[in-house]
Amino acid sequence: EVIIDCIRFFTSTNLVNNEIDTLTESNTILDKTTMKSFLPIHIKIILSCNWNNIKSLNQFICFARNYPNEIVGIDFYGEEDDCRKYWHNFYKYTKILRYYRIQYQATMNNYKDLQLIDDVIKGLNIERLYEAYEIILSSKHMENILIKSGIHLILCPISNVYTIANSQVNNISLTRTERKRKYQSTSSINNLNNEKNPNELTSFNLINYLQSELIDYSITSFSPLYYKQSLSSIYKNLLEKNKKFFTCEHMQWLNENAVKSSFASQKLKTELINYIRENYTNCYQQTNFLQQFQEITNKWQQDMNNIIDKNAQIALEFATKMHQEKIIKRQIHQQQIQTKLFEEEEDDDNDTNQLE
Repeated sequence: EVIIDCIRFFTSTNLVNNEIDTLTESNTILDKTTMKSFLPIHIKIILSCNWNNIKSLNQFICFARNYPNEIVGIDFYGEEDDCRKYWHNFYKYTKILRYYRIQYQATMNNYKDLQLIDDVIKGLNIERLYEAYEIILSSKHMENILIKSGIHLILCPISNVYTIANSQVNNISLTRTERKRKYQSTSSINNLNNEKNPNELTSFNLINYLQSELIDYSITSFSPLYYKQSLSSIYKNLLEKNKKFFTCEHMQWLNENAVKSSFASQKLKTELINYIRENYTNCYQQTNFLQQFQEITNKWQQDMNNIIDKNAQIALEFATKMHQEKIIKRQIHQQQIQTKLFEEEEDDDNDTNQLE
Protein backbone atom coordinates (compact mmCIF):
# COMPACT_ATOMS: atom_id res chain seq x y z
CA GLU A 1 0.00 0.00 0.00
CA VAL A 2 1.32 3.40 -0.97
CA ILE A 3 0.52 6.79 0.48
CA ILE A 4 1.05 9.94 -1.57
CA ASP A 5 1.38 12.91 0.76
CA CYS A 6 1.63 15.63 -1.86
CA ILE A 7 1.50 16.09 -5.61
CA ARG A 8 2.86 19.38 -6.83
CA PHE A 9 0.99 21.29 -9.54
CA PHE A 10 2.18 24.22 -11.63
CA THR A 11 0.03 26.85 -13.26
CA SER A 12 0.16 27.03 -17.03
CA THR A 13 -0.07 30.35 -18.85
CA ASN A 14 -2.41 30.99 -21.76
CA LEU A 15 -0.10 32.89 -24.12
CA VAL A 16 -3.01 34.25 -26.17
CA ASN A 17 -4.96 35.95 -23.42
CA ASN A 18 -2.05 36.07 -21.01
CA GLU A 19 -4.25 34.50 -18.38
CA ILE A 20 -3.68 31.61 -16.07
CA ASP A 21 -6.50 29.17 -16.63
CA THR A 22 -5.46 25.57 -16.00
CA LEU A 23 -3.53 23.34 -13.66
CA THR A 24 -0.72 21.27 -15.12
CA GLU A 25 0.79 18.38 -13.20
CA SER A 26 4.56 18.58 -12.83
CA ASN A 27 4.72 14.80 -13.19
CA THR A 28 3.14 14.05 -16.57
CA ILE A 29 2.70 10.38 -15.69
CA LEU A 30 0.15 11.24 -13.01
CA ASP A 31 -2.81 12.13 -15.21
CA LYS A 32 -6.35 12.16 -13.86
CA THR A 33 -7.03 8.56 -14.90
CA THR A 34 -3.91 7.35 -13.15
CA MET A 35 -4.76 9.37 -10.05
CA LYS A 36 -8.23 7.84 -9.87
CA SER A 37 -6.75 4.36 -10.14
CA PHE A 38 -4.65 5.14 -7.04
CA LEU A 39 -7.70 5.50 -4.82
CA PRO A 40 -8.07 5.23 -1.86
CA ILE A 41 -4.66 6.93 -1.72
CA HIS A 42 -4.87 10.34 -0.08
CA ILE A 43 -3.91 13.02 -2.60
CA LYS A 44 -3.36 16.59 -1.46
CA ILE A 45 -2.33 19.37 -3.84
CA ILE A 46 0.19 22.12 -3.19
CA LEU A 47 0.14 24.88 -5.79
CA SER A 48 3.50 26.31 -6.84
CA CYS A 49 3.81 30.06 -7.29
CA ASN A 50 6.82 31.99 -8.60
CA TRP A 51 7.71 35.20 -6.80
CA ASN A 52 7.40 37.17 -10.04
CA ASN A 53 3.90 35.86 -10.77
CA ILE A 54 1.71 37.68 -8.27
CA LYS A 55 -1.26 37.55 -10.70
CA SER A 56 -1.61 33.82 -10.15
CA LEU A 57 -2.84 34.36 -6.60
CA ASN A 58 -6.29 35.48 -7.82
CA GLN A 59 -6.69 32.17 -9.62
CA PHE A 60 -5.32 30.30 -6.60
CA ILE A 61 -8.08 31.79 -4.46
CA CYS A 62 -10.65 30.39 -6.91
CA PHE A 63 -9.00 26.97 -6.82
CA ALA A 64 -8.93 27.00 -3.02
CA ARG A 65 -12.62 27.87 -2.92
CA ASN A 66 -13.63 25.23 -5.49
CA TYR A 67 -11.38 22.41 -4.20
CA PRO A 68 -11.23 22.87 -0.42
CA ASN A 69 -10.43 19.21 0.28
CA GLU A 70 -7.76 18.79 -2.39
CA ILE A 71 -5.78 22.05 -2.35
CA VAL A 72 -4.05 22.50 0.98
CA GLY A 73 -1.06 24.77 0.40
CA ILE A 74 1.11 27.01 -1.74
CA ASP A 75 4.81 26.66 -2.40
CA PHE A 76 6.61 29.92 -3.17
CA TYR A 77 9.68 29.52 -5.33
CA GLY A 78 11.94 31.44 -7.69
CA GLU A 79 15.12 33.50 -7.75
CA GLU A 80 16.35 35.22 -4.62
CA ASP A 81 16.26 38.68 -6.26
CA ASP A 82 12.63 38.17 -7.27
CA CYS A 83 11.80 37.11 -3.75
CA ARG A 84 13.41 40.27 -2.39
CA LYS A 85 11.46 42.46 -4.83
CA TYR A 86 8.00 40.91 -4.68
CA TRP A 87 7.39 38.92 -1.52
CA HIS A 88 5.69 41.87 0.24
CA ASN A 89 3.04 41.89 -2.51
CA PHE A 90 1.84 38.42 -1.48
CA TYR A 91 0.92 39.44 2.05
CA LYS A 92 -2.69 40.51 1.37
CA TYR A 93 -3.37 37.37 -0.67
CA THR A 94 -2.04 35.06 2.01
CA LYS A 95 -4.42 36.61 4.51
CA ILE A 96 -7.35 35.82 2.19
CA LEU A 97 -6.12 32.28 1.52
CA ARG A 98 -5.85 31.66 5.25
CA TYR A 99 -9.64 31.76 5.27
CA TYR A 100 -9.57 28.59 3.15
CA ARG A 101 -7.04 26.98 5.51
CA ILE A 102 -4.24 27.25 2.96
CA GLN A 103 -0.76 26.80 4.43
CA TYR A 104 2.55 27.97 3.04
CA GLN A 105 6.00 26.70 2.31
CA ALA A 106 8.93 28.15 0.37
CA THR A 107 11.67 26.69 -1.79
CA MET A 108 14.84 28.70 -1.13
CA ASN A 109 17.56 26.38 -2.31
CA ASN A 110 20.08 28.99 -3.47
CA TYR A 111 19.29 31.87 -1.12
CA LYS A 112 22.22 33.49 0.68
CA ASP A 113 20.41 36.38 2.40
CA LEU A 114 19.49 34.85 5.75
CA GLN A 115 17.71 37.96 6.94
CA LEU A 116 15.51 37.84 3.83
CA ILE A 117 14.61 34.24 4.61
CA ASP A 118 13.75 35.22 8.17
CA ASP A 119 11.58 38.14 7.02
CA VAL A 120 9.67 36.02 4.48
CA ILE A 121 9.02 33.29 7.03
CA LYS A 122 7.56 35.75 9.53
CA GLY A 123 5.75 37.90 6.95
CA LEU A 124 4.01 35.08 5.06
CA ASN A 125 3.72 32.56 7.91
CA ILE A 126 5.91 30.02 6.14
CA GLU A 127 5.79 26.64 7.90
CA ARG A 128 8.12 24.55 5.75
CA LEU A 129 11.37 25.34 3.94
CA TYR A 130 12.76 23.34 1.04
CA GLU A 131 16.53 22.95 0.89
CA ALA A 132 17.35 26.22 2.69
CA TYR A 133 20.76 24.82 3.60
CA GLU A 134 22.38 28.22 4.09
CA ILE A 135 20.53 28.46 7.40
CA ILE A 136 22.34 25.38 8.68
CA LEU A 137 25.69 27.02 8.05
CA SER A 138 24.75 29.86 10.41
CA SER A 139 24.44 28.96 14.09
CA LYS A 140 22.41 32.11 14.86
CA HIS A 141 19.79 31.63 12.15
CA MET A 142 19.63 27.87 12.64
CA GLU A 143 18.85 28.49 16.30
CA ASN A 144 16.25 31.20 15.62
CA ILE A 145 14.54 29.80 12.53
CA LEU A 146 14.81 26.02 12.67
CA ILE A 147 14.92 25.39 16.41
CA LYS A 148 13.12 28.18 18.27
CA SER A 149 10.51 28.87 15.58
CA GLY A 150 10.09 25.19 14.75
CA ILE A 151 10.21 25.65 10.98
CA HIS A 152 10.27 22.29 9.21
CA LEU A 153 13.22 21.73 6.86
CA ILE A 154 12.81 19.40 3.88
CA LEU A 155 15.90 18.15 2.10
CA CYS A 156 16.63 16.04 -0.94
CA PRO A 157 19.87 14.00 -0.56
CA ILE A 158 20.26 13.60 -4.33
CA SER A 159 19.84 17.21 -5.42
CA ASN A 160 22.70 19.39 -6.65
CA VAL A 161 22.03 21.94 -3.91
CA TYR A 162 22.32 19.26 -1.24
CA THR A 163 25.62 18.07 -2.69
CA ILE A 164 27.08 21.57 -2.43
CA ALA A 165 25.81 22.10 1.12
CA ASN A 166 26.94 18.64 2.17
CA SER A 167 30.51 19.46 1.13
CA GLN A 168 30.46 22.47 3.46
CA VAL A 169 28.99 20.83 6.53
CA ASN A 170 32.41 19.95 7.97
CA ASN A 171 33.22 23.66 8.10
CA ILE A 172 30.35 24.44 10.44
CA SER A 173 31.61 26.00 13.66
CA LEU A 174 28.87 25.90 16.23
CA THR A 175 28.81 26.04 19.99
CA ARG A 176 27.57 22.56 20.64
CA THR A 177 25.02 22.05 23.38
CA GLU A 178 23.95 18.84 25.03
CA ARG A 179 20.84 18.24 22.93
CA LYS A 180 19.09 14.93 22.73
CA ARG A 181 16.13 13.87 20.66
CA LYS A 182 13.27 11.96 22.18
CA TYR A 183 13.89 9.18 19.69
CA GLN A 184 17.51 8.59 20.71
CA SER A 185 16.75 5.79 23.15
CA THR A 186 17.72 2.85 20.94
CA SER A 187 19.66 4.57 18.20
CA SER A 188 23.36 5.12 17.60
CA ILE A 189 23.13 8.89 17.17
CA ASN A 190 25.07 9.44 20.40
CA ASN A 191 28.11 7.93 18.71
CA LEU A 192 28.04 10.54 15.96
CA ASN A 193 30.68 12.78 17.47
CA ASN A 194 32.66 10.01 19.14
CA GLU A 195 33.24 7.58 16.29
CA LYS A 196 34.39 8.76 12.90
CA ASN A 197 35.64 6.43 10.25
CA PRO A 198 37.58 8.21 7.49
CA ASN A 199 36.61 5.45 5.07
CA GLU A 200 32.88 6.10 5.44
CA LEU A 201 30.90 7.75 2.67
CA THR A 202 30.83 11.52 3.06
CA SER A 203 27.62 12.00 1.08
CA PHE A 204 25.57 11.79 4.29
CA ASN A 205 27.50 14.30 6.40
CA LEU A 206 24.66 16.82 6.34
CA ILE A 207 21.99 14.28 7.27
CA ASN A 208 24.14 12.88 10.06
CA TYR A 209 24.77 16.40 11.32
CA LEU A 210 21.04 17.16 11.39
CA GLN A 211 20.47 13.92 13.30
CA SER A 212 22.70 15.26 16.09
CA GLU A 213 20.78 18.54 16.40
CA LEU A 214 17.20 19.40 17.32
CA ILE A 215 16.35 20.17 13.70
CA ASP A 216 12.80 19.33 12.67
CA TYR A 217 13.31 17.90 9.19
CA SER A 218 12.30 15.20 6.73
CA ILE A 219 13.55 13.76 3.44
CA THR A 220 11.91 13.86 0.03
CA SER A 221 12.66 13.40 -3.66
CA PHE A 222 11.70 16.49 -5.64
CA SER A 223 12.05 15.16 -9.18
CA PRO A 224 12.20 11.35 -9.35
CA LEU A 225 12.17 11.44 -13.15
CA TYR A 226 15.03 13.95 -13.31
CA TYR A 227 17.22 12.41 -10.62
CA LYS A 228 16.23 8.82 -11.49
CA GLN A 229 15.65 8.03 -7.83
CA SER A 230 12.51 7.73 -5.74
CA LEU A 231 12.11 8.28 -2.01
CA SER A 232 12.20 4.50 -1.52
CA SER A 233 15.60 4.25 -3.20
CA ILE A 234 16.89 7.16 -1.09
CA TYR A 235 15.84 5.40 2.13
CA LYS A 236 17.30 2.13 0.91
CA ASN A 237 20.59 3.85 0.14
CA LEU A 238 20.65 5.44 3.59
CA LEU A 239 19.95 2.16 5.35
CA GLU A 240 22.55 0.24 3.37
CA LYS A 241 25.39 2.77 3.17
CA ASN A 242 24.78 4.89 6.26
CA LYS A 243 23.49 2.23 8.64
CA LYS A 244 25.82 3.33 11.41
CA PHE A 245 23.75 6.47 11.96
CA PHE A 246 20.53 5.79 10.02
CA THR A 247 18.39 3.10 11.61
CA CYS A 248 14.83 1.82 11.50
CA GLU A 249 14.06 4.21 14.34
CA HIS A 250 15.32 7.18 12.34
CA MET A 251 13.24 6.19 9.34
CA GLN A 252 10.06 6.03 11.38
CA TRP A 253 10.87 9.38 12.98
CA LEU A 254 11.40 10.97 9.55
CA ASN A 255 8.16 9.54 8.20
CA GLU A 256 6.18 10.70 11.21
CA ASN A 257 7.86 14.09 10.98
CA ALA A 258 6.87 14.39 7.33
CA VAL A 259 3.25 13.61 8.20
CA LYS A 260 3.14 15.97 11.19
CA SER A 261 4.54 18.84 9.12
CA SER A 262 2.28 18.13 6.13
CA PHE A 263 -0.69 20.32 5.27
CA ALA A 264 -3.21 17.51 5.66
CA SER A 265 -6.03 17.60 8.22
CA GLN A 266 -5.30 16.54 11.77
CA LYS A 267 -7.62 13.55 11.36
CA LEU A 268 -5.70 12.32 8.31
CA LYS A 269 -2.37 12.96 10.04
CA THR A 270 -3.46 10.80 12.97
CA GLU A 271 -4.54 8.00 10.63
CA LEU A 272 -1.26 8.12 8.72
CA ILE A 273 0.87 8.18 11.88
CA ASN A 274 -1.01 5.17 13.26
CA TYR A 275 -0.51 3.45 9.91
CA ILE A 276 3.23 4.17 10.03
CA ARG A 277 3.61 2.93 13.60
CA GLU A 278 1.66 -0.22 12.83
CA ASN A 279 3.89 -1.00 9.85
CA TYR A 280 7.07 -0.35 11.81
CA THR A 281 6.12 -2.93 14.44
CA ASN A 282 7.86 -5.75 12.58
CA CYS A 283 10.91 -3.57 12.16
CA TYR A 284 11.09 -2.97 15.91
CA GLN A 285 10.41 -6.63 16.65
CA GLN A 286 13.32 -7.56 14.43
CA THR A 287 15.46 -4.87 16.04
CA ASN A 288 14.53 -6.11 19.53
CA PHE A 289 15.28 -9.68 18.48
CA LEU A 290 18.69 -8.66 17.19
CA GLN A 291 19.35 -6.72 20.39
CA GLN A 292 18.33 -9.69 22.54
CA PHE A 293 20.45 -12.01 20.41
CA GLN A 294 23.38 -9.63 20.75
CA GLU A 295 22.87 -9.41 24.51
CA ILE A 296 22.75 -13.21 24.81
CA THR A 297 25.83 -13.52 22.61
CA ASN A 298 27.66 -10.92 24.67
CA LYS A 299 26.65 -12.66 27.91
CA TRP A 300 27.78 -16.01 26.53
CA GLN A 301 31.06 -14.48 25.42
CA GLN A 302 31.52 -12.86 28.82
CA ASP A 303 30.74 -16.15 30.60
CA MET A 304 33.23 -17.96 28.37
CA ASN A 305 35.84 -15.31 29.07
CA ASN A 306 35.17 -15.64 32.80
CA ILE A 307 35.52 -19.43 32.60
CA ILE A 308 38.73 -19.10 30.60
CA ASP A 309 40.08 -16.55 33.08
CA LYS A 310 39.06 -18.75 36.00
CA ASN A 311 40.66 -21.87 34.48
CA ALA A 312 43.76 -19.88 33.64
CA GLN A 313 43.94 -18.66 37.24
CA ILE A 314 43.49 -22.22 38.55
CA ALA A 315 46.17 -23.48 36.18
CA LEU A 316 48.49 -20.67 37.24
CA GLU A 317 47.88 -21.37 40.92
CA PHE A 318 48.40 -25.11 40.34
CA ALA A 319 51.62 -24.50 38.41
CA THR A 320 52.83 -22.13 41.14
CA LYS A 321 51.99 -24.70 43.80
CA MET A 322 53.75 -27.49 41.88
CA HIS A 323 56.77 -25.25 41.38
CA GLN A 324 56.89 -24.40 45.07
CA GLU A 325 56.53 -28.09 46.02
CA LYS A 326 59.32 -28.95 43.60
CA ILE A 327 61.55 -26.32 45.14
CA ILE A 328 60.74 -27.60 48.64
CA LYS A 329 61.48 -31.19 47.58
CA ARG A 330 64.75 -30.08 46.04
CA GLN A 331 65.67 -28.22 49.21
CA ILE A 332 64.79 -31.26 51.36
CA HIS A 333 66.79 -33.51 49.05
CA GLN A 334 69.78 -31.16 49.23
CA GLN A 335 69.51 -31.08 53.02
CA GLN A 336 69.39 -34.88 53.11
CA ILE A 337 72.50 -35.08 50.94
CA GLN A 338 74.31 -32.55 53.11
CA THR A 339 73.28 -34.44 56.27
CA LYS A 340 74.47 -37.72 54.81
CA LEU A 341 77.81 -36.18 53.76
CA PHE A 342 78.22 -34.67 57.22
CA GLU A 343 77.52 -38.03 58.87
CA GLU A 344 80.02 -39.78 56.57
CA GLU A 345 82.67 -37.18 57.43
CA GLU A 346 82.05 -37.77 61.14
CA ASP A 347 82.39 -41.55 60.67
CA ASP A 348 85.70 -41.07 58.84
CA ASP A 349 86.99 -38.84 61.66
CA ASN A 350 86.04 -41.46 64.27
CA ASP A 351 87.80 -44.23 62.34
CA THR A 352 90.95 -42.11 62.08
CA ASN A 353 90.96 -41.42 65.82
CA GLN A 354 90.61 -45.11 66.62
CA LEU A 355 93.59 -46.02 64.41
CA GLU A 356 95.72 -43.45 66.15
